[in-house]
Amino acid sequence: MISWIYFHETAYNAILMALVPVSLFYLSKLLWRTYILRSARDPATDLSHLPIPPGDFGLPIIGETMTWAIQGSDFNIIRRKKYGNIYSSNYIGKTMVKVTGPEYIKQILTGKTEEIQTIWPDSVRRVVGESAMANSIGALHKYRRKIFLRGFTRDALQGYLPRIHRIIKHQMRSWSSSEDIIHIYPSTKRMTFEVAFTIIVGLAFKDESEKETIFELFDSMISNLFSLPIEFPGSSFSKALKAKEKLHVLLDGHVREKREKVRRDVENNKFAADSTDESMKNSMHIVLESLIMDEKRKQNGRQEMESGEEAKPEPDTDLSDTELKETTTEMLFAGYQTVASSATSAVINLIKHPECFRKVEEEMREFGLMSDESNNPDSYSNEQVKSDINCNPTTEGAGDFTECLPGDDVTLEKLSRMPYLEQLMKETLRINPPILGGYRKAMKTFQLGKYRVPKGWTIIYNIRDTHEAEWEDDRDFNPDRFANDKCKADRDLKYRWIPFGGGPRICVGREFARMQFKLFIIEFVRTFRKVEFADGKPPKMFAIPFLHPTNGLPVKLTARHAATEERKKNQ
Repeated sequence: MISWIYFHETAYNAILMALVPVSLFYLSKLLWRTYILRSARDPATDLSHLPIPPGDFGLPIIGETMTWAIQGSDFNIIRRKKYGNIYSSNYIGKTMVKVTGPEYIKQILTGKTEEIQTIWPDSVRRVVGESAMANSIGALHKYRRKIFLRGFTRDALQGYLPRIHRIIKHQMRSWSSSEDIIHIYPSTKRMTFEVAFTIIVGLAFKDESEKETIFELFDSMISNLFSLPIEFPGSSFSKALKAKEKLHVLLDGHVREKREKVRRDVENNKFAADSTDESMKNSMHIVLESLIMDEKRKQNGRQEMESGEEAKPEPDTDLSDTELKETTTEMLFAGYQTVASSATSAVINLIKHPECFRKVEEEMREFGLMSDESNNPDSYSNEQVKSDINCNPTTEGAGDFTECLPGDDVTLEKLSRMPYLEQLMKETLRINPPILGGYRKAMKTFQLGKYRVPKGWTIIYNIRDTHEAEWEDDRDFNPDRFANDKCKADRDLKYRWIPFGGGPRICVGREFARMQFKLFIIEFVRTFRKVEFADGKPPKMFAIPFLHPTNGLPVKLTARHAATEERKKNQ
């Protein structure tokens, strides 16, 4: 009898001990949720009768951070299925609403600035810089956006195109002359970084050593960008800040020299639009030129005001040295890894879908950009090569003749008339958008659907999730879905297809990115007749900081000129 009582008492105690931590776990979650809901009360709003979006706020302080880290890309999918296209969450004490779907994202991206403002995560804001355009608001953002758009007009893009084309062709030449396995993603990152550095920000590397150093620093900074904003030795955030500091030291002389050159050019009435000087054909030159001209106009306005005429107040147009370096960093940040990501994703899709590769070939032949002998140097005479305006006659080596092949008359007008290339780009960005989403902040409590978004909460709109939800029943890669007869106009895609965002803050350089993507595909297909996964299977993808293959995408490439040589040997 005593032993029976002892056994049951022991079992009871064991059960009780097991229930205590479980009870404490759920009690802590309840108290944390109660605290968040009480904090969300806003006496200044008449929307208190509306519920906040459903969701789980996790544990005190850490929120759902650990769950997100474990579930990865499944985190949003699981919650979207459970709660719908709007749900609440909390990471590291920051309460947020995550939004999917065009009907809600349209409101977020076009919302009134007094209700919704753009923000970046703390780590991004501190690393990229507080004075970056993405962090500006109101009249200052509107003005700077207008200035930056001048660097991406159609005329400006047409001026950039030949040099971008040469850089891409040089990369393809390097790949085709190598007998090694090519890792597409890291190699493409270096290529797009060179495009961004020389053509977007218009700076020149002093030598190969500086080029390598700047790339490594910038790549380290971006790789550690989306991290916990906690600075301690060895942390990702600390690595990003140190890389930024070293990068700014290296950029200091470059940006000062750039500013002075532009100022001298303006004083001498030399402007990028009228010049054939390639050093003036870059976005940063045009931006600085515009800022300097506007500053002169403001000075004239102040003089008129002193003489009795009233001048309208305008935002400060000048950029300090720190602001200029941060602007340079922002332009590099926005201009290279997203293109490298989408180009790499396109290669993956072309390997998985060879029929798409063949359709690109067919369209290129139709537009005179490729023939059966494409990229075979022996099919052209020296006279033909030397007559090509893009040819460098001092370049040696047979493989280098790829810089002088037919089809170098690529123009923006021709790119815009290639429907399948456009469809391939849209489908790649639908399936594999480089960026997961964007950040906003509720400046006042507002209504979203049938819910209330409290003042001060972070809002994340999901790009990839929106694409997945909109085409939930069709995740197959199929560029034909964007054919004109199936998708009559871009307005049909508005806020359904949002790789570049939308609304008044839609990506400034989106047309630059589209052009670079298309040039990459044209040269890739023109240079190689076959591409295979080196290990025989598609790579695993990781979404942070930008979508990329975890193994760098090793591939086997078969160059077209190599195939021609093989045919000659067999004849």
